[in-house]
Amino acid sequence: MAASSLADRDGLEAVTVRAAAHEAGVGIGTLRHYFPTQRDLFDAIVERRVDAVIDDSIVLDSTAPIDARIADMVRQFLPADLDKPGALGLWFAYYSTALGPTPSVASQQLLTAAARRSHQHMRRWLRNFANEGLVADDMIDDANETAIALTVGLTLEALTPGSPMTIERGRILLAQHFSELLAKAVQ
Repeated sequence: MAASSLADRDGLEAVTVRAAAHEAGVGIGTLRHYFPTQRDLFDAIVERRVDAVIDDSIVLDSTAPIDARIADMVRQFLPADLDKPGALGLWFAYYSTALGPTPSVASQQLLTAAARRSHQHMRRWLRNFANEGLVADDMIDDANETAIALTVGLTLEALTPGSPMTIERGRILLAQHFSELLAKAVQ
């Protein structure tokens, strides 16, 4: 996708419908046919990036042990690379740039699109579990919101100086949350 190449090369702020059309070698009208708004174009870039790092293969595999599926969900929302020096700081910078006192429109759009896509993946996984009888249908939205909020909170706590929270401990707590959720549905 030309817009992704443009974003990689010049940053997301450089992605406009006009610039993306030029990069793709097509007219603005042609690009607008596929991406009617700037937001649609931006969302497509972010969705593509999020989808590139999320792997549904284990989570959606009903033949895999449920513990392995839960562990894979948790690994994807609290990845090991957050343990690397500076990674948590980059995560925080991502949020603070979008939510801070002088947020850029591009950073807000980026965070919004990434959060929306992450929620979509989590809902799909939970719907799959519901289809298997592992989660009650009426629990999907609450479970999704809770899991995302727990993930963000655990990550922020791991970033806090002096906190005993680590990403590994956060993974354990998030896995416990999912195990308890699934256990309730089975009862």
